[in-house]
Amino acid sequence: MKAVLVDFKRTLFDPEKNCLLPQALEFLQGLKEKKFKIGLVAKNAGINESTVKEMGIFEFFDFVSLEDEKSLEQYKTALDSLKIEAKNCFCVGDRVVKEIKYGNELGCVTVWVRQGKFSKDAPKKPEEEPNITVENLSEAFEKISNFQQ
Repeated sequence: MKAVLVDFKRTLFDPEKNCLLPQALEFLQGLKEKKFKIGLVAKNAGINESTVKEMGIFEFFDFVSLEDEKSLEQYKTALDSLKIEAKNCFCVGDRVVKEIKYGNELGCVTVWVRQGKFSKDAPKKPEEEPNITVENLSEAFEKISNFQQ
């Protein structure tokens, strides 16, 4: 595995408290130390590149995409920009109906970080079933680091 596409709101960032979630910085640092390419794929509602820079995490990303609405096309663009095949990429997020669904449709290994507002939103369709389910970013990093295809 060579890359990780990660969501921003409620995966790395708590919009209610306006701060990074616990373990977000360590998660990104750990991925960089392991030489993963990292793409940020997020909605731009209330955030922009300046927001990400103010959080002190912009430099971790090899690609940043902030769109009005998340879409499968946004994820395809991220993979193309990183020059990575989906089968060599993790897709990490807190929503099965968005990040996990799009990652599965592309053939990524999906990691559902089941925390916060959407933690009870269980998958309802086969394409929403994550490959890996974790409770926090520390656990996500551990699963990604030790993943064997």
